Amino acid sequence: MYSSADQAVRPRIVDWLEALQPIGAPSWTHALSSSPPRTARDGDLDQPRSATQRDRLLADLTGPAADRRDAAATALRDWPEPEIRRAVLHAFLQGRADLKVTAELARAGFASVLQDESVLQDADPARLLQVVAGLAHPDLIRLVPLMSDRLVPLMLEWWESEDPRARATATQVLHRVPADALAERLHSRLDSGSWGFLDLLAGQTLLRTPFLDKTRRRLQTEGRPDLADRLVLTDGPFRTRTITGEGEGTTFNGDTTVTADTTDTADLAGTAVLATLRERPEPTADTAGQSRAELFAEVRTGPVAPARRALTRLAEAYEDSRPADGKPDPELVQLLNDLMQHSESRLRAHAHRLGRRLLDHPTYLRQTTILLEDPEPDLIRSAIKTLSHANHKPAIPALITLLTHSHPIVRRAATEGLTRFGPAATPALRYAADHARPDKRHLYEALLT
Repeated sequence: MYSSADQAVRPRIVDWLEALQPIGAPSWTHALSSSPPRTARDGDLDQPRSATQRDRLLADLTGPAADRRDAAATALRDWPEPEIRRAVLHAFLQGRADLKVTAELARAGFASVLQDESVLQDADPARLLQVVAGLAHPDLIRLVPLMSDRLVPLMLEWWESEDPRARATATQVLHRVPADALAERLHSRLDSGSWGFLDLLAGQTLLRTPFLDKTRRRLQTEGRPDLADRLVLTDGPFRTRTITGEGEGTTFNGDTTVTADTTDTADLAGTAVLATLRERPEPTADTAGQSRAELFAEVRTGPVAPARRALTRLAEAYEDSRPADGKPDPELVQLLNDLMQHSESRLRAHAHRLGRRLLDHPTYLRQTTILLEDPEPDLIRSAIKTLSHANHKPAIPALITLLTHSHPIVRRAATEGLTRFGPAATPALRYAADHARPDKRHLYEALLT
């Protein structure tokens, strides 16, 4: 038809042919070229999309030949099916295929990666960073819940690791996570006094929360204003000015625009709401009038937040009426010891901090020793630092046991703590080395050299 058509209509015929061309099929214009036609073979990776081609490419993606895996990943990268994009991204992150990660592939496939913990655990740090860097800000916001549950905890482990490559990657990835979501995940670590994590929040503006306010006050009380200044807090965009066609207005929560003739009323309402939020309500008779027994019961059986408040009130009441001989309150001492076994890490950490104020030094160190068996790595690390700096020698056997702990930050803290003990730890280390399994002996011998 083309060869017999008039020269004036030939361009229109080519346009029709291109419009009718099936998706993924070779261009119709190939037939007009002088190149001889190519004979199709089963192994060709550029065939039109089909179920057979998909199965062939997926098989190549997991095959033994690296060049075939790379070619299959590149061929499958732009396929729209979610399961195919997931397979391509998994292969890339685990180092089984090399390809250029497009923004579309990162956006479409990263959610599935976050849902598969095994893929994240096996991911190459540099490749994971490449995928996260390809996400646009709206995609990061959309993925915040999954990132907070899966990606952020893994990145915090990498950040604490001894591998400089993993730590550098974790730093860059965590800086891509919205700062408020990251601060939320750092609560337990900051609560236990692990101030090194403030490096991840330094210079970022954070929405003011009761916890962050309390953390700043705590740092200032402990004489660390330099660390307190790293937390840059803002009250957040309660409302913003907008310009509408009818004049200046006020937007509440980014949704409703109040036109100019109601702006004054909105200003007054907004000011009143903000004043109410900033005022500290007086305690009601129900909370302020609790007896000592009721406070003890609240601490032992109540939810975490009320229990912590009740424990603080008990501590303040004891400090206000501390006996002249400084003898601790036996009931309060027993309560603090019991709380070392509480299921909530925030309450355990709070009890330990109060113990430093309320207990005599030997009792406080014995209480701290309990935390060496805590399930929360950050609390174990805090306990190791306290005991080693205090040169509490009875803790040396427990620290030696922690050299084989499953968490790297605990192992590293135990090594540093035993180093602080110096020669005092040598006999116990030598005994542990003599009785250790051959594959574990180097852990103890490294500290003896």
